Amino acid sequence: MKPSTHGLRVLAIAGWCIGWHAAGAHAQGMQEAMDYYDRQQFALAQQTLVAAAETGVPGARDVLGFMYAAGPGLFPGAQQDTREAVRWFGLSARDGSPVARHMACKLSHRLQDPRLQQQNCTP
Repeated sequence: MKPSTHGLRVLAIAGWCIGWHAAGAHAQGMQEAMDYYDRQQFALAQQTLVAAAETGVPGARDVLGFMYAAGPGLFPGAQQDTREAVRWFGLSARDGSPVARHMACKLSHRLQDPRLQQQNCTP
């Protein structure tokens, strides 16, 4: 069954809007990733988002966190990796995203990792 494009786009936009304040080359990288996303080329979108997230684009970190958390069940072709999701959500949380903080904490509990729980769930 093909996932709903609208639902996927809403999820990505939610993450994108949480904290994206990039300009110039950063914005271009995010736009490229979202173009892949719109074409449902999720593996390429994920790879491109990593580059954008590594340069500090907070919205890229949020969307990447969701993609790693959900994996191919929601984003066919994307990798699923809960630890990577926690890493990206954690970075975004440190940039001030309350949604990313919540996701990092919940996923840290799912991993049953006390160190990650301490890092991501303590105010």
